[in-house]
Amino acid sequence: DLVMLIAAGLALWKLGTLLPGVLGQIFTILGGILLTVGGLLLAWHGLSDAWENGVNWGNLIESIGGVAAAVLGLYLLFGKIGAGIGLIVGGIALLVTAFHDAMASGWNLQNTLMAISGIMAAGLGISLLTGSWIPLLIAGIAAVLLALTNATGHGEELLDGIRDVIEGFKDFFVGIFTGDLTRALDGVGKVFEGLKKIVFSVLDGVKDSFNSFLTWLDEKTGGKLHGIIEFVRGLFNGLLEFVRSTLGGLLDSVEQVFKGIVEFISGVFTGNWDRAWQGVKDIFKGVWNGIIGFLEGAVNLIIQGINWLIRQMNKISVKVPDWVPGIGGKSYGVNIPSVSSVSIPRLAQGAVIPPNREFMAVLGDQKSGTNVETPLATIKQAVVEALRDAGGGGGGRPIVVKVMLDKRVLATAIVDEVNDMTRSRGKPVLLV
Repeated sequence: DLVMLIAAGLALWKLGTLLPGVLGQIFTILGGILLTVGGLLLAWHGLSDAWENGVNWGNLIESIGGVAAAVLGLYLLFGKIGAGIGLIVGGIALLVTAFHDAMASGWNLQNTLMAISGIMAAGLGISLLTGSWIPLLIAGIAAVLLALTNATGHGEELLDGIRDVIEGFKDFFVGIFTGDLTRALDGVGKVFEGLKKIVFSVLDGVKDSFNSFLTWLDEKTGGKLHGIIEFVRGLFNGLLEFVRSTLGGLLDSVEQVFKGIVEFISGVFTGNWDRAWQGVKDIFKGVWNGIIGFLEGAVNLIIQGINWLIRQMNKISVKVPDWVPGIGGKSYGVNIPSVSSVSIPRLAQGAVIPPNREFMAVLGDQKSGTNVETPLATIKQAVVEALRDAGGGGGGRPIVVKVMLDKRVLATAIVDEVNDMTRSRGKPVLLV
């Protein structure tokens, strides 16, 4: 019935293009109404069936066909604006339904195609509203990345990241509206942890796909281009590693900035100015750490390129002919050590400082206490002298340490240990 309704709308639209004047406009409007109503009902039928029973070929075709018919009807009634809004709403509905099915039963060809259709529909809708082709290009890239991620087996990691993001948003909003700042901040952490999983799963999918292509190309060319292929492989993998580390550090920095904003707002509204000031410091720390992370990634990318060149040079080997007096028959090559990667300490993280590894650092930014930068041998000597002054050094007197224990905590620990011993031995261990 719904298909016949859509067919009637198409027929009226065709008649409207053939009839002149007001009569043609009336038929066109009637056709648009039938297309919109029929398309919406067909899309709703397909999407609801996919939501309850899983995505299959039948409800996939119903959903996509219904969205297409409804968009055409909205275009006849309201022009590009109506079509653009219909594409965005329909694309989001397709995308959400596809991810819901993937989270319930895993990725398959049907829900992957539904997700790709949703991405492309939303991108086309935004392009119609903005008059730019860039949103459609971005949607196309996103669709390809989703396909590569699923094809290389990283789709489940992507879903785990989405679950963490959803759970994090729930904790954040519940914490905000209930005044539980700890839960809100934990929610922020979950959101950004999920985002990192999503980004890393996509990057791993791209990396595996490209490396598989290079391996296939190397086999097809019979190894004739092996050197060039390995050069491209190393360059691409190094670039992806730079992108991975940079985006990971950027997300960590944005997380710290966002947490600082939450702490600042919470401190202002509760009159806790220490918390508000701590939020301001966290904001600036996040920004600074983001800059450091980007610079560190760029330097390490250059170092990876240098190390690749060093590895190629170390492969050079020259064998002296046997007839050369003294050195005949010997082989000579290059043995250049590789360059170590750079790790720049972030604010308030501290550092273990090795010898002959100079770097710049910001000190004095810890939240509490006094930090001391001194050689490890000095610290050991200070500990020995402190023990000697307390009477535990060469004087032979024992050090007396007074420990204050909570009775309830102590009793719980003793009961748990006794129960474990009883279960392991198979008989009571206490004498009554």
